[in-house]
Amino acid sequence: MGRVQVRITPLDIKKRVFNKAFRGYNIEEVEEFIDRIAAEYERLYTDHRKFTKEIAKLEEEVKEFSQMEKSLKQALLSAQKTSSSLTTNAEREAQIIIKEAELNAEKIVDEAKSEAKDLLKHIKVLNQKKKMIKLDLKSLLESYMESLDLNEGEVQKVEKKQPLIKRKKNESKSDQGKQG
Repeated sequence: MGRVQVRITPLDIKKRVFNKAFRGYNIEEVEEFIDRIAAEYERLYTDHRKFTKEIAKLEEEVKEFSQMEKSLKQALLSAQKTSSSLTTNAEREAQIIIKEAELNAEKIVDEAKSEAKDLLKHIKVLNQKKKMIKLDLKSLLESYMESLDLNEGEVQKVEKKQPLIKRKKNESKSDQGKQG
């Protein structure tokens, strides 16, 4: 803001001397009026100097506030950029974490499916072995049963022949006793 230069001071008004002329103004009235003007002008002059100092002070404060505003705007802009950057980075990291979790979950599911498939194959093989063992055992048992049936028949034949054998044995003993 431009400053107004005061060209006439109150002292200039008080010291001003006018030439006297014939039939001029009443000197006392003029001097009284000039004194009043000088007093009023001095009050205005003092106010002007006070206001000029205040204006200079306020201009300095406005300048400081303007600098603070500029700094705050820069800080706010920087904070917004940082916030935006942090948000973007957080979103990016979240996406990476989600993607990794999805891949891990997919891998776990695939491994579980593979294990389940292997277990089913193993169960199928065990069931086939179980069937084969059952068939082998059944066949073996049937074979033993047949063998037992045959042996039982032979035992019965032997049991039937046993009295005959005992008799022959007794006869043979008695023949030996007679001979000897």
